[in-house]
Amino acid sequence: MMRFLATIFGLGATGFGIWLISSEQPKNAACNVSNASVNQLSGVGSNSSCLNIAWAYFGGFAILAFGVLTVVVALTMMTKIRKRRGGYQKRAPGPHVGKPS
Repeated sequence: MMRFLATIFGLGATGFGIWLISSEQPKNAACNVSNASVNQLSGVGSNSSCLNIAWAYFGGFAILAFGVLTVVVALTMMTKIRKRRGGYQKRAPGPHVGKPS
């Protein structure tokens, strides 16, 4: 049950990260147009709103990566548990079981 909840949490984090990145995309494009490429390279001319967008972008990518990693780990754990349970159930007794020696 916990692995299932971790998967749901990871999918939610991934969705929120994608939403955060996509919602900041128009603002990022406006900041890229407003600042000349020389100013962007030198770090001069960045206003506070453009820096906030950069932090939102970083946060979106961090949340996205965390969500994807959580989903991958949870699915890997669920696969291992299923293989382990299936392996024990598939073992059938050999032909020697039940026959007198």
